[in-house]
Amino acid sequence: MWESPIPVLLFDSSSRRISRVNRAAAALFRTVPEDLQGRLVESCVVQGERARLRAGLRAFDPRWGDGGYWKCLAKDGSRFVVQIRFHQTVQNGELVHVVLATEVLPVYAACAAAVGASGASSKRV
Repeated sequence: MWESPIPVLLFDSSSRRISRVNRAAAALFRTVPEDLQGRLVESCVVQGERARLRAGLRAFDPRWGDGGYWKCLAKDGSRFVVQIRFHQTVQNGELVHVVLATEVLPVYAACAAAVGASGASSKRV
């Protein structure tokens, strides 16, 4: 999981502090793993999304699922949208969230390019 090309973040469910990230997650946020560790998970989303994130974490206690779409903030100030999937697990006696984040625009662009390429080739047939 930590060598995965998919961005992975782990945060403590009670403190909401990020305890571990892989290199792909750090690259997504345009920083290094050590810079994300110890930060509140809500610092990863834009200001307008922070209340929604805190409310969502308080409102229910799901064990796994689709976390939806979030507007995120990179260290350099750029913004991007991710879709997250998550699950909860126990690590060192603490309940933690494992978050898998997929940046939406690059995935959409790659799919559109693939559809365009296959559509173009089907027109030639």
